[in-house]
Order: sequence, then C-alpha cells, then structure tokens
Amino acid sequence: MQPLIISNLYPDECRSVYGIFVQYQVEALQRIGHKPEVISPHPYIPPFPGISEKYKSLHKDVPYKSQKNGITVRYPRTISLPNERTQALTAIISRVLSSKWISALENDGFTPDLINAHVANPNGYASIPISKHFDVPLITTIHGADLNLLYRQYFNRYIINKCLSESDAVLVNSQKIKQQIPDRIARKTDIHVVANGIPVSKIDEVKSRDIPAEIKQDKLTIISVGDLIRSKDQLTVLKALSQLDIDYQYILIGDGPYRQTLEEYVEEMDMEDVLFLGEILNEKVFEYLWNSQIFVLPSYREAFGIAYLEAMACEVPVIACRGEGPEEYITHRQNGYLIDKQDHKQLRYYLLKLSRNESLRDDLGTSGRNVAEKYSWEANVQEIERIYQSLISDQ
Repeated sequence: MQPLIISNLYPDECRSVYGIFVQYQVEALQRIGHKPEVISPHPYIPPFPGISEKYKSLHKDVPYKSQKNGITVRYPRTISLPNERTQALTAIISRVLSSKWISALENDGFTPDLINAHVANPNGYASIPISKHFDVPLITTIHGADLNLLYRQYFNRYIINKCLSESDAVLVNSQKIKQQIPDRIARKTDIHVVANGIPVSKIDEVKSRDIPAEIKQDKLTIISVGDLIRSKDQLTVLKALSQLDIDYQYILIGDGPYRQTLEEYVEEMDMEDVLFLGEILNEKVFEYLWNSQIFVLPSYREAFGIAYLEAMACEVPVIACRGEGPEEYITHRQNGYLIDKQDHKQLRYYLLKLSRNESLRDDLGTSGRNVAEKYSWEANVQEIERIYQSLISDQ
C-alpha cells in the first residue's frame, strides 16, 4: 500500500521535534511493509512588519525534498502567518497550490492508494482536490487544535466542517475529541478513535545512559514537557511550587510565547532551581524523564497527551488535569493524579504527598508503565492499517 501523508506537522532541519509523533507513525507503517510518502507544507512567511525574525526564517534551511529514514518527504512552501485567525487563508492558499503538489507526485511516478491528512485546517481542506484527482479515499486525522482552538472562529470553522464532510473517514485520538465533532457531521462520516502511540523501544534504549548534567541527584526532580503556552499551564506548577518547602528542582522542556511570562514569575517569586531547557531532541527528553521523580503538566486543553504516556513509560508518576484527553488512560490514584483546572492548591497537595513518599512514587510509576506499554506505535498502525484497507476495499 502507498499511503500519502499530508501534514505540516512533521520534523525538518529547522524543527527537529515538530510533529515527531506523525513521523513515528509513518515509520511504523513503513516497518510493516507499506510505502508511505509525505507532503509537509512548509511556511513561507512574507516579510510583513511585526513578524519575528525567528518565525520568518523557519523555511530558509529546509530543502524542498529529502529522504528521512528511507521515506520521501516533500516540503512545498505555502504562505502562513503566526495567527490562528489566518489559518483559513493558509488552507485556501494550500488548496490552490495543491495542483503543484499533484504534478510533483506524478513527475516522480508516485500514485497514492489513499490520502491521510493530519489536521483538517489547513491540510485536510487542501487534500480534497488531491483525493479527487487520484480518485482515492481521504482520511483526516484530528489531533485537537482544529476543534479546541480554531473552531471558535467562523472561517476556520467553515474550513474544518467542509473537510470533515468531504472525508471518507475521520480519525481522532480520544473520545473527548470525538464528542466535539458536530452531530450533523458525525452522522454522515465514519469516525474512528485511534489512540496515539509512543516509541516504547526508543524510550527503553536510553534508560541506561548517563544522567543529564542538569539533574541534581540530591534533589527531587519535577519535570514538565510541553509547549510553553498558556493552556499547558506551567504557571500553576510554579504557583504550587512557590508555596512548597521541599528541596526540589523543576525542569521545563519546551519553548513558546509564554516563556517570558513564566520566567518573570520565577524571578518575581525568587524561585531557585527552575531550569528552562527549551526544545530538545526527543531521545534527550527520555533521558530527563528516566531521571525525574514527578511529571506534572496541568494542561487544560489536551486532546490526548503523548508526553504523559512517555513519562509513564519511564516509570515516573504523572499529574494531569481532570476532564482532558489523558483521563482516558490516567486513573486517579491508581497510575497518577488528576487535578481541577488551574487549582494550584490541589497540585501543591499532590506534589507534597509524592515528595514525601518514595514507595508511592514507585508504585504509581510501575502502574503507569504497565498502561503505557499498551500504547506502542505498532499497536497504533495495526488499527490504522485495518481502516486503510477497509476504505480501499470499499471503493
């Protein structure tokens, strides 16, 4: 089978971990005998005033076509601005440009058996004419931002609804996201819940590596992994820690526009041993997880939450936000803890409880590992393959 994956979420030379979970899935499909290729529309940012140099330079060092672990990845440029309100415009422009993507595929002799677009806006919408040109099924995978963030804006909502209505199947990674799809679309479209995976073997490979230099072994290491944006809510962690009298270090992995706010809070509260490591390679993240004692990320807009499962695979007890995607695999008090949205007092209680009880941390870590092992990419692509095959056979 030759699936064509269309996803702006995909690593490149400038962003080595951006959309790494899509790459893991594509490589898992390759390992079971399929021949996927990838189109990853890459942002071309016009030189408008007010746009940071960092964002404008994202595309400059990325080739238009490359081979990644034996998989052909194309990075066609499409105009993109760093604002959710312009996402619909990006979708429309990408759809217009899709004729060039079709020509590139045909010139290379690649004919897809189906198309799997990751995120409806912009990729799914842009994939509709490609699906019709090759007369193959279109599957759209929703990861969360389409419905959690973009859907509240009219033009984005139109793009997303149009994509979902034209898709032969829609994949979502949690029941939470499935329930957010409008009933009038859900009644007409096949919707499948397929949980994301984690690279269990890669996680285990790094367990015996040297302890990262930043880890202070005489302190309790608390860690968060995620974009530094408001909804990930690392601020609630800082508020809880500022009221705790324990010997800890807090490591934040990830970057984003909320970093300055978090750093200012740390300075204002005169907090010590808070480290901002920025964005680092995925395998390096696992090294930090294996050497941490508590993982906490009280994100209140989380469709699934791969970072929690990766921490659980490293036998680290986790704390998440109640009512979000991670609640589908975190059972309160059995393999982790769930707190209410932005409740730093609840979080402080559980951090203190875990800090005082190593045996409890070990028990929760072991239970979490048992759950995480069920979420491999191998299990994920077996279900993906079944859905692909059923759509092809129905043609």
